[in-house]
Amino acid sequence: MMETALAIAGTGSAIALINKVSDAIGWYTAPRQEIRMAKARAEADLVRAKSIAESGNLELENLVQRAEFREAVERILEQSNMENTIIKALPYLKEDASPQNMDNDWVKNLIEKCKHVSDDEMQEWWAKILAGEANAPGSYSKKTVNVLGDLEQTEVQLFSDLCNFVWAIGKEPIPLVYDLSHAIYTNAGINSRTCTYLKELGLVNYEAPIFHFGEVGQGVTATYHFHEVKITSTTNTRGLITGDVALTFTGMQLSGLCDAEPVDGFFEYVMGEWQKQGAFIT
Repeated sequence: MMETALAIAGTGSAIALINKVSDAIGWYTAPRQEIRMAKARAEADLVRAKSIAESGNLELENLVQRAEFREAVERILEQSNMENTIIKALPYLKEDASPQNMDNDWVKNLIEKCKHVSDDEMQEWWAKILAGEANAPGSYSKKTVNVLGDLEQTEVQLFSDLCNFVWAIGKEPIPLVYDLSHAIYTNAGINSRTCTYLKELGLVNYEAPIFHFGEVGQGVTATYHFHEVKITSTTNTRGLITGDVALTFTGMQLSGLCDAEPVDGFFEYVMGEWQKQGAFIT
């Protein structure tokens, strides 16, 4: 793994990331440890050979060989998954990244999760998290890593579908969900059932028909892809109603990994909803 990744690393931050992962998970093992491991393997082989010889059971020997082959294949796949994920992380690294400041336990936890992930798209998510943490250590909590590790690909896709409705209001990502029976949501597969499911996964807070409110203050910038508006006031003294779905802290961290696509007509739909609230928009 080291040889492949280092061959394409190029930048100092990329090499620093690879070295950090190596140190954290112990790719570099001391010679004494290598000797102990070799001795243990030799002793295990001796015990196994003696057992097979005494039993005279050829089927047992075949079973052992198949088990060893399966174990070897699993190790190769895990190594490949780790290697692919780390290599995919390299293009996302910034020049001023500081992977050396990443927590070793955090790195070990992530690697343990991603080594079981072979799906190309899911590897991309893990790569973005690894690079994001290297760029700014502390950006992703261990809980967020663990939640992603438990998600199925279909669940990630469902969350990504919801994130297509996320606006940046101020600096906060907020899904604007006003009427889950409206076709603009149902056509995208977003409804009360899917929002409840995302809540159970720990990605959103959803308690229809309880609305969440966003502070307007002296004016806040709201952005949806290439659209940008400024909300300066609203007739509702509690602030801007943002709907009955909000991202959890984990959901916020993972939302940045989605390659969100603008939904046709959603900007206009939101402008209509904000006008109903008496929001003043420029």
